[in-house]
Amino acid sequence: SWMILGVSSLSYLGFGVPPPAPDWGLMIADARSMMSAAPWTAIFPIAALSSLIIGANLAVDAAAKTLGVDRNRGAAGR
Repeated sequence: SWMILGVSSLSYLGFGVPPPAPDWGLMIADARSMMSAAPWTAIFPIAALSSLIIGANLAVDAAAKTLGVDRNRGAAGR
């Protein structure tokens, strides 16, 4: 989930994929100028990106719980 957020952040700042490629960070950056007239142009990509990140976290937590892996125990706990 950190990588998804990182790639989207880089695209938002202009350092990600080139503009013709579809990317949620690029969509959010393009919608910045239209926030007062059409706020849904930024809200939908933000909601989709948030849903993907939350869904990925929930899926990984469920997989870790199923496999019996303790994700809360870091390297210091070993």
